[in-house]
Amino acid sequence: MIGVAEWNPDKIATYTSIFGGNAAAETAAYNSALSSGNIYDYEDELYGNTGMISQTSVSVSGGNSATNFYITGTARAEDGIIKNTGFDRNSIRLNLDHRISENIRVASRTNYTKSDNQRGFTGNQNGSGGSIGYALSYTPT
Repeated sequence: MIGVAEWNPDKIATYTSIFGGNAAAETAAYNSALSSGNIYDYEDELYGNTGMISQTSVSVSGGNSATNFYITGTARAEDGIIKNTGFDRNSIRLNLDHRISENIRVASRTNYTKSDNQRGFTGNQNGSGGSIGYALSYTPT
């Protein structure tokens, strides 16, 4: 996590001296929010999930003097650190060789992959926007 800009009475005093405002009223509002538990770490609220990654692969090969095969499958699931985000990929591959005669051999290599992305609302859709996490790190608590 990037971290959040901490808001405190010293920063309130600096901010109000530069931009105007009532430092005493702002400090009282801050202290009231702090004592009532209304100060939130929004970065932790958004990005605080533990993303689990799992991958399972299975391969089988065999054959005889005329035919050989190799088949493998993989399932991968990645949970994102933001709720309802992640990445899933499933794939299967088949290699098949068959000797019809001494001079003729037929070979096939086939692969299928399906992937699914749940990127969420953070603006990371191929660089189309700024991240909310970046904005949060510069927003006072």
